[in-house]
Amino acid sequence: MASGTTGSQDTLPDPVEGRSFRDDAKASTIIMGTCGQEPLDLILLNESAKEQWDRLKVLYGGLNRDQLSAKVQAFTGFTVQLGTRIVEVATRLSTLQHEIGAIDPKE
Repeated sequence: MASGTTGSQDTLPDPVEGRSFRDDAKASTIIMGTCGQEPLDLILLNESAKEQWDRLKVLYGGLNRDQLSAKVQAFTGFTVQLGTRIVEVATRLSTLQHEIGAIDPKE
C-alpha cells in the first residue's frame, strides 16, 4: 500500500485527473439524481462520474433525422406498465420530448 492511502481508497477507482474522490462522488450523485430509471440502470455500475457522463452522451448524443421516427413512435406509443411511478412516466415522456426537439432537421 502506498504511503498516505488507506485500505478503503485502494478499492476505489482513480478519479479523473485533477479531481478528488469527493468531487467525483458529488458529480456522480448529481448525475444519478437527475436520471430516470432506464438511464440510471445503464450508468449505475460505471466507476466514475466521467464514465457515467460519457455513457449518457453516447446514449443521448448524435440524434438525427434517422432517429426521429423511432423517437416519435416511442412517444406516441408510450404505455404505462402497472406499478410504474408517476415521476418515472413524466421523466420518460419529458426525455423523449426533449430528444425529439433536439433533433436538427437539417441533419
